[in-house]
Amino acid sequence: MNYYVWIGGSVIKEIQIFAGIMESLYTFERILNSYQNTPRTYGTKELLYMTEAHVIKEIGDNPGLNLNELAEQTYRTKSAMSTMLKGLVKEV
Repeated sequence: MNYYVWIGGSVIKEIQIFAGIMESLYTFERILNSYQNTPRTYGTKELLYMTEAHVIKEIGDNPGLNLNELAEQTYRTKSAMSTMLKGLVKEV
């Protein structure tokens, strides 16, 4: 179904363009989620999720970070960060 919007006398298929962009974003989001939710070795013996690998890198790059700073720098809540760190410590 084609929807047209008249602007300045010319027909623009804005809704079709928007729908196409949204479909592309949705496809990208599904691919990214699949990647993020698949554990990998990242050059180690342990399987890690992408977010765990990023947190480990952040800790290595910034020694002395406390939980609040780490959560803030990785855009996670303190609770989520605490849970992730407990899981990582158990893996070691």
